[in-house]
Amino acid sequence: LTAPGGRGLIESTLKARGARVQRANVYRREPRALPSARLHAFAQLPATTAVLMTSSEAFDFFWAALTPALRKQVVDRPCVVASDRLATQARSLGFRTVLRAVDARPASLLAALASHVGLRRFR
Repeated sequence: LTAPGGRGLIESTLKARGARVQRANVYRREPRALPSARLHAFAQLPATTAVLMTSSEAFDFFWAALTPALRKQVVDRPCVVASDRLATQARSLGFRTVLRAVDARPASLLAALASHVGLRRFR
């Protein structure tokens, strides 16, 4: 069960392992506009705030909603990512500190950030 436009990674992996796969597009991804109040609240967060990225597509929508001035502030914060692909994306956007979590689970993302903080690298 999936949506159109996905990477198809699970499907291709299963097929490579010999599984028969029947794809069913049962939903579609639609971006939701960020309310201006949310963007304002985000802009007010302290500089010690980190960014956690688990979805390239969702992050693209978030990034597009930011003003150029806010983007400059955001890239100074640590960005915790769930994959090498997302790490590449974060670096291409200008993030200076990119932390790689072992997977996309919230506990893993927070563990990567905690390790960074524990090493006193967080400004």
